[in-house]
Amino acid sequence: MRKYILSLLLLHFAALSAETADSVMLHIVYNTTYATYGNGHKTHDVMALDVGRTMSHFYSEAQRLRDEQMKKINESNLPPDIAISSAKNVSGGGLQWHVCKRPSGGDSITFYDTFGLDGVKYSVVDNRQQWHIEDGDTTICGYSCGKAWTDIGGRRWTAWFTADIPVSDGPWKLRGLPGLILKAVESDGIYSFCCTSITSGNGMLVDMPSGNYTDCTYDEYKTLYYKYNDDPIQFLVTRTGNSLPIPSSKRKSAIISIDEKPFTH
Repeated sequence: MRKYILSLLLLHFAALSAETADSVMLHIVYNTTYATYGNGHKTHDVMALDVGRTMSHFYSEAQRLRDEQMKKINESNLPPDIAISSAKNVSGGGLQWHVCKRPSGGDSITFYDTFGLDGVKYSVVDNRQQWHIEDGDTTICGYSCGKAWTDIGGRRWTAWFTADIPVSDGPWKLRGLPGLILKAVESDGIYSFCCTSITSGNGMLVDMPSGNYTDCTYDEYKTLYYKYNDDPIQFLVTRTGNSLPIPSSKRKSAIISIDEKPFTH
């Protein structure tokens, strides 16, 4: 399997030199766990990292499936009552944020998120994380992995990476190690990612997040994040002007951010 993945990487770089669209050379699936406010409850999602020649895209597979199903309903020209009924039967999605970055370098990482009906994105300079290699080798998905840690935004991340797949990338914004990151855990248990499968792209393209996203700064994003998560209903009322009869005790968002303490994207 290791020889197959390495051969795939070499063939991919050779074959795509003249292509404009970026094909997926590796599709990595991560079992994702993240904490919620208050009761310490853990929620699960299935996220994926699509690695191409010039960029990568990290996203929730559950949310992507839901978005595709909703798009089909919206484009079906069904009568409104049938469309609403069909939409109610669509299974719940996952985390709505995406991360796009360049696996071989580049000067920025772009983060996409959605608050109600508002899609926003911001880009930050990729200063590269300063990793510290330590003892703690293990095997994940059949690959021998080394262990390393780094600090990002006041949070300590521990990662396990495999030099058998020479791609300096990983889940979320994590990258910069001499091999693909197959597992990453935040020290307070807020987020964890663990690889469950690695496959070729089978002709897939590296898709950018669909929909309309407004450019903003990192500070503007944090302001929106706090307003939305403090009271999502009031946030929507302010945006739409409509009143929604939901008690304030049930309004606070449950998802803890990932970037920095106490905020983390």
